[in-house]
Amino acid sequence: MIIKRKSLVAAAAALLLTVSLSNGFADSGSGSSSDENGGRGRIEYPLFGDAPKGLPSATAAAARHAASTASSKLTAQYGIQFNGGAVMNNSSGVNVYLVWYGNWGTDTAKTILPNFLTNLSNSPYFAINRTYTDANGVAITPIIRVAGQYTYSNTNTYGTNLSDASVIRIAKGALGQSGIPSSVDANALYFVLTAPGIRESSGFLSAYCGWHSSETMDYLNRGSVGTPPTTNMKYSFVGDAANASGCGAQNFPNGSPNNNVGADGMASVIAHELEETITDPDGNGWWVSNTSSRNVGMENGDMCAWKFGTTSQQSSTATYSASVSGARSNGNATATVSSATNNSTTRRAGTTITYNGANTFAVNQLVTVTVAASPYNVTNQVISARTANSFTVNVATPANTPTLIAGSYTATVSGAGTQITYTYNPAAGQAFAVGDRVTVTTNVGAYSVTNAAITAVTATTFTVAANVPAGTPAPTLPVTATATRTTLSGPYNMTLGGSNYLIQQNWANRSPNGSCTLS
Repeated sequence: MIIKRKSLVAAAAALLLTVSLSNGFADSGSGSSSDENGGRGRIEYPLFGDAPKGLPSATAAAARHAASTASSKLTAQYGIQFNGGAVMNNSSGVNVYLVWYGNWGTDTAKTILPNFLTNLSNSPYFAINRTYTDANGVAITPIIRVAGQYTYSNTNTYGTNLSDASVIRIAKGALGQSGIPSSVDANALYFVLTAPGIRESSGFLSAYCGWHSSETMDYLNRGSVGTPPTTNMKYSFVGDAANASGCGAQNFPNGSPNNNVGADGMASVIAHELEETITDPDGNGWWVSNTSSRNVGMENGDMCAWKFGTTSQQSSTATYSASVSGARSNGNATATVSSATNNSTTRRAGTTITYNGANTFAVNQLVTVTVAASPYNVTNQVISARTANSFTVNVATPANTPTLIAGSYTATVSGAGTQITYTYNPAAGQAFAVGDRVTVTTNVGAYSVTNAAITAVTATTFTVAANVPAGTPAPTLPVTATATRTTLSGPYNMTLGGSNYLIQQNWANRSPNGSCTLS
């Protein structure tokens, strides 16, 4: 779940310090507690399938008290309440600073995520925030600017196992670096984005996928006694979950929308944190304070956690030349019935029959077997076991079938379900993957397939399990083929700036009851 540290109204510094310490955000190590004494606790974005926790109880209690005494001018509140506090509603929008931590190398996340945020500004999705207003009834401006970025050159300073306190130190450490101003921008959200392999010890990948918070501190007077904290820094932790299923709704067999599972997953968490920070930066803005609601304590993003709405997929088709380079023998063979389960007196199904005779058949291949004793005939049955000189089939023979005398019947065996291997030319830009659907046309019709799934791929071949009719002779190789490959992208629900994304819905504060939506 996403952690959000929220200042409990700007009360006495001592009260703020108490809340900070109780939530585990007190500074230890470098710096002093006066530098990090306004942490408001965190709201965690849950793992897939988990329920949001909402605001920490101490923050919720304080904000609830503030709400009871606030004179709100807002009357249009649909499933979520305004609690009289601050929202981020600068007429020119909100700044976003990206702080990259860990070994990002050439990871495309560093392109995907800035592009996503840039195109999110003024989008139909982010305009949902216009359904929220400030204390004066002015609708929130849905503008975002990526105002600066900084990349830590190594992880020596804070290591690879971060604490909550480390996250705020990383955010502060970016001040004055690269394109990030040296003074805290109170009209901004600082995202600490961590690369694969970076842990967050308070529960990343085990309890949450990210979080956001705010911190009131005096960064110009570190350690100064008696100097009250004056600057409010909004910040968020979002880690690259890579292929972790708990945070990877964008991880599909056909790939994520931008072919980077970690970055695509982060984009959805970033959207969630950003919209919550704007509507409830300090825990006393917009959140469900109706104690009779099952959603009490939740912010707008929490109301729609892991809800994506209607999704789409894009397909692409390419045609390649190929040739059949191998096929499991599918011709006729002879064998003798060497054993069969006695089925003469017991009402029993699934009789096991073993046939002797050298063969090229394989486990899981379909076979048709014809013998003189008709109850022991099988049609398109799966071979369950095989040795060099025998194979076994399970069949359901009728009750009271006479005992078969082993070795007394000759069987004619025809194979089906042939596996066919096709050769392709990677030097010509051809590429195939397991799971791709292919249609292959050959000059031997039995070895053509329609919309068949590739089961195996090498550098120059792909294999398809084909239902070739029993008794089809093995092909004389090579057999020429044309393969049409169709691929589907990972599901997406939003297109921004020409790129697709799978982003969680946002709560729209609209009549009659509010709803999760993408616009």
